[in-house]
Amino acid sequence: MKRKDEDLQDDVRLVVTNLEEDVPMEEDANEVSEADETSAAETVPEDIPVAITEESEREATRSGWRLFSSEDLPQVSLREILGGDYLLGSYLRRNIGFILLLVLLSILYISNRYAAQQEIIEEENLRQELVEKKNYALTQYAALTMASRQSSIERKLRQLGDSLLMSATEPPFIIRVKKK
Repeated sequence: MKRKDEDLQDDVRLVVTNLEEDVPMEEDANEVSEADETSAAETVPEDIPVAITEESEREATRSGWRLFSSEDLPQVSLREILGGDYLLGSYLRRNIGFILLLVLLSILYISNRYAAQQEIIEEENLRQELVEKKNYALTQYAALTMASRQSSIERKLRQLGDSLLMSATEPPFIIRVKKK
């Protein structure tokens, strides 16, 4: 079972072939008489889209809205590429701007990637340095805490021998003052 779009396309093809048979072949296809245009317009039903004419097809071809076929691509041999003849070809000269744009974008992409990698390496180095600094600070804090304990201070004072300071042997007591 055909879809509605396929039926319309088949009808358009039939109308186009009928129009081509009705129109006499002249040397200049652009010069079609008004009578032929009106008769062609009468034979096309209103629910069928407008058929593509040769002129509109040429216009689409000129505007670049068509797909490339293998015939459109230049035939290049290895000898032409190695000999440098390909660089003088019209295909390459027409597209030199696009090729230069691609080269520029490639260079920007590579440089951006390189810069990003350098930043990642520097970030990793800074992270490693931060860990080392934290470990050093933690070690210094532990050494300071150990040195500032009462027992460490007493031991150092005993080693020096010139200090009269000693730890209390009796517990502290509270002095109470009477208020008047």
